[in-house]
Amino acid sequence: MQPSACAQACVPVSQATRARRMWMRCCVPRRFLSKGRGVRADDEMIQERGAHPMRKGFSGLYDAEAQGDNPFCGDMLSVRVAVRSGENGAVIERAAFDGYACTLCSACADALMQRVEGMRVREAETLSVEDVLALWGGLEVGRTRRGCVELPLIVLKRALALLQ
Repeated sequence: MQPSACAQACVPVSQATRARRMWMRCCVPRRFLSKGRGVRADDEMIQERGAHPMRKGFSGLYDAEAQGDNPFCGDMLSVRVAVRSGENGAVIERAAFDGYACTLCSACADALMQRVEGMRVREAETLSVEDVLALWGGLEVGRTRRGCVELPLIVLKRALALLQ
């Protein structure tokens, strides 16, 4: 078997560690190297937040509730919001979620519920998936895991739409 042109050009054969580093420099895109990588779904803070969410479970009265699921992952969420009247429109006083979800979905739901508390309903309705990813400092997810991040936002927007 012939070595690739890249291996012939830049990999010293005598040292395995150095060979791996050289291969990473010239064959692996820079965004996948540890220095330039953003937050990943298996990051410790996402695992911790998903295992111990602060906004999971309902208590007290709520003004709207919506449910949704992600059939690809098996996630099923229910979101409830309580609003109060403010000077510039309705303000989300409390937001919580419950249901069965993977760690990534649970962590994103928890972070989103925390973020929207105190936010005007109109502002919360304009949030995007990129905003949820930005809550984690630039979370990088693939196409299949994007649904896990998007589900809490979709269900939250359904609940806010019921307030109209």
